[in-house]
Amino acid sequence: MIENIDNSNLFFKIFRNKYLKFEIFKHLRKYLKFLKLIKFNSVEQYKSFQEKEYLSKVYYDFKGFESLGNSMEYLKLGDNFWIHNLFITNGINILQKFLPQSLTHLELSNSFSRYLNLNGCKFLPESITILDIGDGFNRNINSNDIPSTLKSLIIGKNFKSSLNLKDCINLEKLIFNEKSHFNNELTNSNEINNNNNKNKNIIEINELPCNLKFLEFGNLYSREINANLNLPKTLTQLTFGSNFNNSIKFESLINLEYLKLGDGFDCEINIGDLPINLKTLIFGIGYKKKLKIGSLPSSLIYLSMDGYTLDFEVGVLSSLVNLLTLELSSFKTLSIPTNQNFKIGALPSSIQKFIFNEYFNTIYPFQSGSLPSSLTSLNLGFYNHTINEFLIPESLTSLILPQNINNGKTLFPKLFSNLKNLKFLKISYKNDILPNVLPNSLTSLTIESLCKGDSFETLPFEIFPRSLLHLSIYQYKKNYYSIEFIKPGDLPPSLKSLTIVSNLLNYQFQVDSIPQTLEKLDISNTQHKQEFLETSFLKSIKQLLLPKNYSGKIYEVSLINLFE
Repeated sequence: MIENIDNSNLFFKIFRNKYLKFEIFKHLRKYLKFLKLIKFNSVEQYKSFQEKEYLSKVYYDFKGFESLGNSMEYLKLGDNFWIHNLFITNGINILQKFLPQSLTHLELSNSFSRYLNLNGCKFLPESITILDIGDGFNRNINSNDIPSTLKSLIIGKNFKSSLNLKDCINLEKLIFNEKSHFNNELTNSNEINNNNNKNKNIIEINELPCNLKFLEFGNLYSREINANLNLPKTLTQLTFGSNFNNSIKFESLINLEYLKLGDGFDCEINIGDLPINLKTLIFGIGYKKKLKIGSLPSSLIYLSMDGYTLDFEVGVLSSLVNLLTLELSSFKTLSIPTNQNFKIGALPSSIQKFIFNEYFNTIYPFQSGSLPSSLTSLNLGFYNHTINEFLIPESLTSLILPQNINNGKTLFPKLFSNLKNLKFLKISYKNDILPNVLPNSLTSLTIESLCKGDSFETLPFEIFPRSLLHLSIYQYKKNYYSIEFIKPGDLPPSLKSLTIVSNLLNYQFQVDSIPQTLEKLDISNTQHKQEFLETSFLKSIKQLLLPKNYSGKIYEVSLINLFE
């Protein structure tokens, strides 16, 4: 039967045809080119655009109702659209005909609410799943104002009105803009009805959708929340902004897996406050309460604490038997030492990834043996103490070392001697490394800060293990220099990708300086201006990223496999 026919041979016949493959990639490049939001400010600008069939995201900000293509998925209707079209009569019918059935995401501007209310959103096509009502909207929203197909609703800055969405059974995601003014007390209709029967009081209803899974409040929301009454049990992700600083008793949210607390949160967390199935917990900047043993659920997989300076009592972290990632970071502008003393047994034996961001440092060095043997990824950021071979567990596959690591050549042979499984390494070349020190297991290396003072350090190609597949080089210097630093034989013969970030690079790549295995070259963040000569490139290159201001020629024969 025809449905059982294998079309793979036909596909490869088409794809191997040079002309057809060229046409396929020509159209693909155009679709990719217009994936970003394209703004049109006038009818003339829109009509003169020759490739409308490739548009998928449009910012429509002019008078009129020009035909929109069937490929349209995202549409933003700007202020000028609402102001100049003057929706006074028959606005709903006009919009119904104007909006394409392919539309899935619609964003309304500030001026929308001056001319139309949601009115049951009768003007929206059934294909809409995401609706952004814009910053200017400030009218009551009820369940019958929201189309039944809607899955995500984004509420803007000025909304402070009543929000009654209990019966929006398909609405799964509710986001209040970061600057949202919404700060209404959440209510429960059943509780309100009981109170009204007793007290005859009328309370403004602000009720969330009954099947909501994702809820994100703005920075101004600061109300105390009774999770048992006011938050749907279906919630899996909950995010608070910077003004929220009320006690959290979320044990009833049995499906909650992700909780993010804002920068202003500083309330004690007691045993039982957090749901037993929570997997991700993120604290904002400057949480100052000491964590109690058992206050964090053992279900946690990811824990991030930004600016937490207190010591962890032994048992607080070690009881998190499922924790895989611990991220400790400091204030974004200062490297503030913390009082955390990671003794042996302080970290859980399950942890695989330990991250110190670039501003974090502790006044106490790690004790040898304090990092568990389960660790596979270690990012030490600005760790400011001596690192030796007894500190780093042999299990590591990924390691990022601080820029100010000391002891030079005497340190590194011992440090890497036991790291037989290391695959990824990021290091500063302010630290000297002898040849044959980096392990042969290494496949990815990032090396940066090649300048000491005002002098430029030549690349240490002799230290690179021949097993490298991916190499990233970051050079920083204010002045511009034209340098030629990659010579034949410098790069490992196994290399598949090379990334260079430098304002120093203005180098004519020579065919004999590039390994025949190289498939990707990224020099988009350089000053490279030299042309790629017909004889200066290998046929193995499949991906080439160039600077925005590159204006030289690229000979097609030198990149014959670019679109293979």
